[in-house]
Amino acid sequence: MNKATPASGRCGLPSILMGLWCVAAATFFPLSAKELYVSTTGNDAVTYADNSLSRPWATPHKAWAEARSGDTVYFRGGTYVLTATIDTRTTGYHGTPSSPIMFTSAPGEQATIDCAQVWVGFGIQKDHNRIRNLRFINYAVCFSIGYQESGDHTEITGCTGISNRQGGADNVGFVVSRNRVAHIRVQNNRIVGPGRDLNPNTAGILVFGCRQLKVLNNEFSDLPMGIFYKHPNLVAAQAETDIEFAFNYFTNCGNAIPSAACYAHIHD
Repeated sequence: MNKATPASGRCGLPSILMGLWCVAAATFFPLSAKELYVSTTGNDAVTYADNSLSRPWATPHKAWAEARSGDTVYFRGGTYVLTATIDTRTTGYHGTPSSPIMFTSAPGEQATIDCAQVWVGFGIQKDHNRIRNLRFINYAVCFSIGYQESGDHTEITGCTGISNRQGGADNVGFVVSRNRVAHIRVQNNRIVGPGRDLNPNTAGILVFGCRQLKVLNNEFSDLPMGIFYKHPNLVAAQAETDIEFAFNYFTNCGNAIPSAACYAHIHD
């Protein structure tokens, strides 16, 4: 009668443990970050694995849905038209502190995202998104951050926002930062509005009681309100709020930084 040797009995356990370790590693440690591409001549049927410079996606919707922690998405030059709000509450992935998700124009090119067909362009409700060197036009609200879920550690830098729409019952702004979010940075952007003498709910940036917000070195023009610090913070202490507005430039704005809120460090 054949009997299993002790050695054959031991071989199964290390293999099982190794398999479990691989599953755990895939769960807790991200795979290698990718450079992903979007082009006006691309194809959204391309899979994440197959995306490349020669096989790009076609739309910002696909990019925000598919990009993973550590990835950089390069938009080739041209204009991309949003036909629906990109709401990352129901799609997309979180970045991490060490591996954020980056969305930017390709080097030496300028990508423009046209929001004329939607009221809100982007509902950012995943953490650690970085948006850089992109141009946004014809929006009512370009970025609504943290409306229902957190969009912590969102950074919008080096972008241009040009709006031809004004507020009324609803607010209009390049960035609307909600009270569910923290650690937001809006820096080195050029934000152009539809005109100075319009409904006061039209602003470059609207702040709704969030925490750890930095609005730095931006240029605001042709707006009723530059930075509208509209609602009080939901925290009791200035140190906990940690909101800073600094080194911003305002031209042809009705008000630079009107405020009905509790705490902010405003300086030049």
